[in-house]
Amino acid sequence: SWLFILPKLKWLAYAGNPVSNAVAASRMATHAIQTIDWQRIKLIKVLGEGASGTIYQATLDEKEPNHANVAPETVAVKLFKGALTSDGLPSCELHANIIAGNHHNLTGMIGTIVNHPDNTLGLVLPLLGANLSVLASPPDFATCSRDVYAPTQTFTLREVSTVINDIAKATLHLHQQGLMHGDLYAHNILWHQEKAILTDLGGASLLPLDESLANQLQQIEASAFGTLLAELLMRSPLKNNSDHALWQLQKSCVATQSSTRPLFPEIVECLEAIQLASVRQHSY
Repeated sequence: SWLFILPKLKWLAYAGNPVSNAVAASRMATHAIQTIDWQRIKLIKVLGEGASGTIYQATLDEKEPNHANVAPETVAVKLFKGALTSDGLPSCELHANIIAGNHHNLTGMIGTIVNHPDNTLGLVLPLLGANLSVLASPPDFATCSRDVYAPTQTFTLREVSTVINDIAKATLHLHQQGLMHGDLYAHNILWHQEKAILTDLGGASLLPLDESLANQLQQIEASAFGTLLAELLMRSPLKNNSDHALWQLQKSCVATQSSTRPLFPEIVECLEAIQLASVRQHSY
């Protein structure tokens, strides 16, 4: 029980451990899985590489012969590196993507790969827009547990609002599906001025069936969200405006007493109220 009340714990991943295996089996049983034969896939180029696997741009041929004249669909393909990575088990990430389903602010999934010649696990994903860029770089040896932003990086209030609202909605969706992202960082966010997408479920864990325990875990994720919000606000015009409602929300998310932190339904509701108040203020 002491684990869930550590005042500064923000990122936690336990997928693949016995404590979550039974929950995984029950959650997966309710999801239909679309499988995609490897023969339908043609890799084009590497888009990126992480701890758990490599992501390629690829084309996906139509399944039915009578669609032979239809141009292949352009997709992204993630091939996992092996049986175990620093993010955990590839099968757990695969299951997390299936359970997460599709959402406007998540990467989404088309299907899982079957019949790979090396029995490699893989996912077929929608190809995201080329206008999206990574919000920040991963932590380095100097920052240790904080993402690295460009020295001159700043955000307008509108950009802060876009990122924070979209990521809060994506995280709420994951929680509603019984998942904790576990790696809620700026380096796992793709964005442009009008949209933000939460990516990489490599550190995702299944929330327990016990509601009280699940809430405690979600309040850990609220603290990670609070850290992200602070990073954006410190690079915005609100840097020194500690009385602003966004700073007040940030403080509640990182409260030392974890049980007082808001859950994501409340976070989303609060952000929508702040956004509405801002619109009204600029309407007069």
